Amino acid sequence: MKILLVSFHFPPHAPLGARRPSKLAKHLLAAGWDLRVLCAAESQPLAGPHDLEIDPWRVFRTDWTDWRLLPDQALAKVFGAPAPSSAAASGHGAPPPARRSLRKRARSFARRSYELAFCLPDGKRGWRPAALKAGESIFRGWRPDVIYVSAPPHSSISLARDLARLAGDVPWGLEFRDRWAGDSYADHPAWRRALDRHMERRLMEEASLIGVVSPLWAEELGRLYDPEKIVLSMNGFDPEDQPLDSGRPDLQPNGLYLLYAGAIYPGRRDMAPVLEALARLTPEEQSAIRLDLYGDPRLQAAAEEAAARGLKIRVEAHPSISHAEIVARQYAADVNLLLGWNDPREGGTIPGKLFELAAARRPTLATGWSEGAAGRLMREKGLGLVSTDPEEIALWLRGLLARKRSEGASPILPAAIREGLSRAEQFAPLEARLRRLVEARRRAETPQAAPSLGLAAE
Repeated sequence: MKILLVSFHFPPHAPLGARRPSKLAKHLLAAGWDLRVLCAAESQPLAGPHDLEIDPWRVFRTDWTDWRLLPDQALAKVFGAPAPSSAAASGHGAPPPARRSLRKRARSFARRSYELAFCLPDGKRGWRPAALKAGESIFRGWRPDVIYVSAPPHSSISLARDLARLAGDVPWGLEFRDRWAGDSYADHPAWRRALDRHMERRLMEEASLIGVVSPLWAEELGRLYDPEKIVLSMNGFDPEDQPLDSGRPDLQPNGLYLLYAGAIYPGRRDMAPVLEALARLTPEEQSAIRLDLYGDPRLQAAAEEAAARGLKIRVEAHPSISHAEIVARQYAADVNLLLGWNDPREGGTIPGKLFELAAARRPTLATGWSEGAAGRLMREKGLGLVSTDPEEIALWLRGLLARKRSEGASPILPAAIREGLSRAEQFAPLEARLRRLVEARRRAETPQAAPSLGLAAE
């Protein structure tokens, strides 16, 4: 069986969200599929590199145009180019501050208006022409039985539909790694949200399969669209990357080593509950704690806030490091942090990072909506604490610190918590549904023998 996997991002240079399409490609090949990948050439490395885990000849990369950048020249003509920092600092050649502020607001309004009206559903719609041309080239010598697209970007969903038409009206499916019309982080006006819902609905009606990575999303989309199309395939960990056990050096003897690696969204997904909890510990307890932050440059503000509060903990913000290095630190950490947004709109989100932390078998401190899908999974597996209550978090950390000092080491969670959370286990139902799509099409195309009209001999 042949499958074309469409994913705008794909290793080696790609954001962390591209790990799922890469692992899916690896899984499909292991399951016997003849696979090709169509992706975009990244203009610059993003949070990588990640290893390319399949043969390079299977991957087709194309150039693309970022629609978000198209109005830059026009905006420069109307509002002028942004003043160089040196000119702004010196005041030479720069307009008065009030005038600069007005220009900045007008420029920002013009850009946002353009993106809302023309970047539908996102700026990566500029990938479409090159991707369709590449698809035509691929199909001349190889034709898929099914096409599957991993989104976001959500503009790639309509691309997959049109590629399926080019390939001879083969069945196609999609997966939501993040929601589209129901995106809790999208700050769009009502008219744009309605337009997103309309576009999503039309494509969901045409798709043969809708993959989701959260049980709550499966329930929600099952109410909106044909529930028979929905297949739950959560994220997971790869045992080749994360064996049952690994080296666990003590990075904070007689204390706690806390680790966070990822992005933050100030006011939503941030370090505030953790810092509030740390402030409730005694100065002696604080001095025994080390907190390392990796990835998002905005995490530097958390380190500065800890210092401003006069906390005795050691907080350091670091630039991104390789995924393998982060995994090694997750195994060594006394506590791994998983930040979330304490809002029901975040309820369906299960960060892919949660599965990696479960594989590392160290206690996890998760903030966010405790009754959401991630919180339920945390409690079901006994992975640690889900809370945004600083007092509860402080009490939990105090208990872990006392236990480590008493026993000489932090707990390693039971191996059983990894069961059901591997990539292979989570991809299995998705792969089975894709296989059934191909088999159903083949049966429909197979000529049926005409019924016999002969009479039995007397």
